[in-house]
Amino acid sequence: MSSLVIYEDDGNIISVVPHHTGEVPEMEEFAALLHDGEVDPNGHYVEDGAVHPYKEWDFAVDVTPKDGYYSITIGLLPPGTSVVWPDQLPEVVNDGRVICDINLPGDYRFTFSHPQYPHKTEVVHVAAHN
Repeated sequence: MSSLVIYEDDGNIISVVPHHTGEVPEMEEFAALLHDGEVDPNGHYVEDGAVHPYKEWDFAVDVTPKDGYYSITIGLLPPGTSVVWPDQLPEVVNDGRVICDINLPGDYRFTFSHPQYPHKTEVVHVAAHN
């Protein structure tokens, strides 16, 4: 039996209707396809008309002490990554990295999301530097 997979243009799966029989319905805001097999909206995405399992995050984190402050760089982000900064402000990153300059040591929480990856929270610890 096929499942009806409903997804957004970026590949993010919105809904899965198991045991679907019949045609793929026309939709104005979303796209849909039939898929044989298990589909988990929290573990799969759609690309080029096919369902794929999420990719693994493989970003690089660097903390560099500067003159009177610290610089956190998180790189190797895929284009279109949404990040929620430690101050809770959201941003879409297309250049592959985020850079955060901070004044005080501590733990800084970044949350990442992308249609092809699971949501990921990365806590970066910045130790005091003498």
